[in-house]
Amino acid sequence: MAQIFRKKALQHLSTPEQLDQVMRVTSPLGWAALSGCILLIAIAIIWGIFGTIPTKVNGQGILVEKGALFDVVAIGEGQILEVQADIDEVINKGELVALINQPEIEHQLEEARRTLDHLIEERDFINKLGTDIHSSRKKHIREQRRTLTDSIRLSESRMNDLHERVEQYAKLLRDGIIERKAYLDIKAEYNKELQEVLKYREQLAALPASRFQAASDLKKEQIDVERRIIQAEEELEAVKDRLETASQVISPVKGRVNELFKAPGAYLKPGEAILSLETHSPDDDFYVSSYFPPDRGKRIKPGMTMHISPSVAKREEFGVILGEVINVSAFPATPRGMLHVLENEKLVEMLSKDGPPIKVRAKLIKDPDTFSGFKWSSGKGARVTLQSGTMCQVDVVVKQQHPVDLVIPYVKKTLLGIGESN
Repeated sequence: MAQIFRKKALQHLSTPEQLDQVMRVTSPLGWAALSGCILLIAIAIIWGIFGTIPTKVNGQGILVEKGALFDVVAIGEGQILEVQADIDEVINKGELVALINQPEIEHQLEEARRTLDHLIEERDFINKLGTDIHSSRKKHIREQRRTLTDSIRLSESRMNDLHERVEQYAKLLRDGIIERKAYLDIKAEYNKELQEVLKYREQLAALPASRFQAASDLKKEQIDVERRIIQAEEELEAVKDRLETASQVISPVKGRVNELFKAPGAYLKPGEAILSLETHSPDDDFYVSSYFPPDRGKRIKPGMTMHISPSVAKREEFGVILGEVINVSAFPATPRGMLHVLENEKLVEMLSKDGPPIKVRAKLIKDPDTFSGFKWSSGKGARVTLQSGTMCQVDVVVKQQHPVDLVIPYVKKTLLGIGESN
């Protein structure tokens, strides 16, 4: 290459004096420098054609283990009496972690117990004194019938008297001797007595017609009290279940207490978390739950490479962990959903300042030869043990371009005034 340029340069020299001057000014070292520059230009051209430049978008994420962060929530509401768990303590599945005061349900339970006790006493009384009750009932019925009969007789006698007076008052009213009000008052008194007679007759008709009907009524009472006892027992068990469910917070999984959200004395609402558990098994995989501004996140697709820089390892020293995008949310993340994962309101506000972010989930690529168990961009990476909840900076390679593809549009726009600038 250098010889070709040298020959072309010599061809432009017209006289031996010019040729001799060039040979004396340009030393072998100069020709070597010129050759090096030409070589660098050639390499740059080749790289511009065949090399690639990645286009990345960056965001914020948090390391999470599958099933790792689990909130233990309350079903009932009330004031917390006791929290039977502490940070880093291992809680077993089905273990009691907190007690909640439930005075209203406890009152309902006491009422249900009293009702059942009264019904049992009533049943025992009916069963023990059944014969006496039967005899007393027959006597009571006879007395009721006699009393009602006498009442009907007296009321009918008074009603007959009132009926005559009503007819007399009607005649006096027609003759103009009395006012209409006097007639209406006596008629109202007659109607009242008539109602009394009808009432007594209804009560008389409602009495058992014979001793056999009285015995049947006694049996009905025994059956009825048994039925009410069964209902009371069922209600008591239901209230007990409600009290147990509302007053006890039970862990549905086994895990280590990662964070306590409530302390004794605090008020807990239904569905509100009292603590967070970190579950773990050897087969669990880490993934990254990350958030990107809407304009960047919509460019990310499943299968793209993600670079993960955990806060516990210096990026400039150890590089980044390599991951693969496995899911991109179809809709922007809500603050409530972000808070459940990030558990930091300020971080949620920061990630949402440019609008509701796009949630991107990526799995970490495993590498058993590294200390962390995951593949790093440089060497063995940092000697760290990753844990759920570790914050990290992330970026996703959304596009690979040849350098010349970036230069040509710029040249066309700048020099020729065509095309669109990037």
